[in-house]
Amino acid sequence: MVMLDGRPWVWDTSPLLHAARAERLDVVAFLAGQRSSDHRTTSVVRSELDRGGVLGEVLRLGWPVSEGDREDSEWLARVAEWEVPLGVRGLHNLGEATCFALATSIDGVVVVDDKAAARAAEKRGLAKIGLLGVLDDAERLGHQTMTQAVAVVHALAETDGRYPRDAVADFPAWCRLRRRKLHLT
Repeated sequence: MVMLDGRPWVWDTSPLLHAARAERLDVVAFLAGQRSSDHRTTSVVRSELDRGGVLGEVLRLGWPVSEGDREDSEWLARVAEWEVPLGVRGLHNLGEATCFALATSIDGVVVVDDKAAARAAEKRGLAKIGLLGVLDDAERLGHQTMTQAVAVVHALAETDGRYPRDAVADFPAWCRLRRRKLHLT
């Protein structure tokens, strides 16, 4: 099992966008804050959040606190390393590429919901977690009840996010399956 606690977490657009649209960003920030005190994102993600109409809400929370990207040649090379595995075309998947580049440069954990992007991270050894995993782990670690987690999952399902049907229909069963797969107790 990959250790996630205490490491910097680098947030992609989707988890932040859908938590904000579900009006649960404060809950997600609290739960993630139980695992790490260092939450970051990139300027590309902030631009995507702005286009999605939720950047102000994210900034009001003061979380994620810092952008970690820059525009030097080393940074651009790191981003370029992720372009092919993530299928970057123009702006499509550029947020993920910048997050993955940042996470690799700081030994961080990428928080990403896109299934193909999560597979690319796993294939290349990058620690990752999705928003539903954050909710499951929070329940497992005693930071919230399963009833609270289910309420957040149902709120997320009301956004235009693409969450697994089985997780929305029966989150406790989805959690049990995830925990067995990851060898969590």
